[in-house]
Amino acid sequence: MKQIIIDILPLKDIRFNDVGDYQDEVDGVRHIQVADMSDIADEMTAADYELMVAVHEMIESHMLFKRGVKTAVVDAWDATDAGADDPACPYHREHVKATMVEECLCSMLGIDWLEYDTFIQRCCDGNSLPE
Repeated sequence: MKQIIIDILPLKDIRFNDVGDYQDEVDGVRHIQVADMSDIADEMTAADYELMVAVHEMIESHMLFKRGVKTAVVDAWDATDAGADDPACPYHREHVKATMVEECLCSMLGIDWLEYDTFIQRCCDGNSLPE
């Protein structure tokens, strides 16, 4: 991989009703998209949430790269709306491990994991930022 590019995009522009996404290009560039969360309570919380999502996507995508799983396999699963928490998901293990890193980062930043996780789930369920 030559480069990782992280873009903050409006939530509506993230594929598969999620807050984060990644795609690998043939030229060795990995594009990570993270939902813009600047509409939530304060700027620092939004920045923390965006960072945690970006780290999750980086960890998950790198572990899949190491295992030789193509993003097309991930995209096919994501299109089903079944979710990566389903043990049948082809990248379930990587998702769980990336979530563990995300949870550790949440603790380091002094953010309540349950509050954060609930917020993220509400974004994914309604594809809009909760108020």
